[in-house]
Parts: sequence; C-alpha cells; structure tokens
Amino acid sequence: MIIITKLFVIAIPLVILGVIVSNVFTNGFKGSVTGSVQGKKTEAATGNTNKYLENSIKKLQVVEAKTKNKEIRNEISEVIEEEEKSDFEISTSIATMEARPSIVKFIMGPDYKNAGQVRSEIVRLRNQVSKLNRIQEKAGATESGTISETIMTLQAELTAIETKLYNSLQGFSLLGWLNRLLTGFTPAPVVTPSPSASPEASESASPTPIESSTPSAVPSATP
Repeated sequence: MIIITKLFVIAIPLVILGVIVSNVFTNGFKGSVTGSVQGKKTEAATGNTNKYLENSIKKLQVVEAKTKNKEIRNEISEVIEEEEKSDFEISTSIATMEARPSIVKFIMGPDYKNAGQVRSEIVRLRNQVSKLNRIQEKAGATESGTISETIMTLQAELTAIETKLYNSLQGFSLLGWLNRLLTGFTPAPVVTPSPSASPEASESASPTPIESSTPSAVPSATP
C-alpha cells in the first residue's frame, strides 16, 4: 500500500506536467492544421475539401438542388452546414492525434482531448441522422430515395470514423491510464457484430428402442 501511494505521488505531478506540455503541443499543432485547412478552403472555393463526410455531403447537395419544397431545402441546407463543420472538427482533431510524437504517446498515452472532440462530433452527427429521418418522412418520392441513401452513407462514414478513432487510441503507454482519468475520457465500448446464429446440425434424438413387453405364455393349469 505504501509503495502504491508513493507511485501515485510521483506519477500525478508527472502526468499534470505531461498534460500541460501535451496541451501546448496540441493547441499549437491544431492551430497550424486549422489555418492550413481554412487556407485550402479559401483557395478552393468551388472544390470539395471534406475528408470524412464527403459522400454524404455530396448526396445532400443533390437533394438540395433538386427539391422544390422550400422547407425541405432549408432543412437540408442546415444539415449540410452542420456536416461540414463536423467534418472540419473531425479532420483537424484526428490530424492532431496522428501527429502526436511517439515519445509523448508512449509516456502520456493518446491525445484524449481531441479524441473527446471527435466523440462529440460523432454524437452530433447521430442527431443529424435522426433529423434526416424526420425530413424523409415528409419528403416526396424522389427526395425520399436519395435521403435514404444519404442516411446509409452517413452511417457508414460514422462507422469508419469510430474505427479510426478506436485504432488511434490503441497502444501501450506508461501513464495513459492516469491521463485518461484526469481528462475524464471514457472509452466507448467496442460493439462487434455477433455472427449469425447458425443452428448446428444437432443429432436428432434417436428414440431409445422400447422393448415391447410380449406376454410370456402362461402354462394352462392341467387338472
């Protein structure tokens, strides 16, 4: 017990110092990434700079251009704007996580601050899926089909983002567990699809042969 207490006394200041250094590095790097991405958006005003949500955004833009319902067009425009913001945050956060120096990751663990940001954007995008479901209910036949495809595409993109986030958090670290506690990051449970239950060919219960009770011939009583 005394040894464990001493370890905590030594480890906690190191973690706090590491978190400070990590935040300084993270904020500096993320600022450069943000400036770089914004610069690319300015240079390519007509191009698509989305990275993780490109396909679903393109499908929504098709719906926005074709629909004649003003209400649906406005709602789709809002979803596109939200997706573009989320894509930007996810791109910069994951880029910062991937640029974390190996020595920092080995000692302090992954960048849980930006991992939490990605997690927040995933939750926000889940809400956008619900919003698209509501829009689909009041859309016409033409828009409804494209919106349905968009929902499936967005869900696939979210799965890919969650997988990338999960992989970015893997690896051994000395004080990562304590860093995670201090940052309040809780790893999401990994849901692996369970294989379809294929019923095994169970041996049919062969009935145990029941011996027929054949009455033995009772000798007749001879007088």
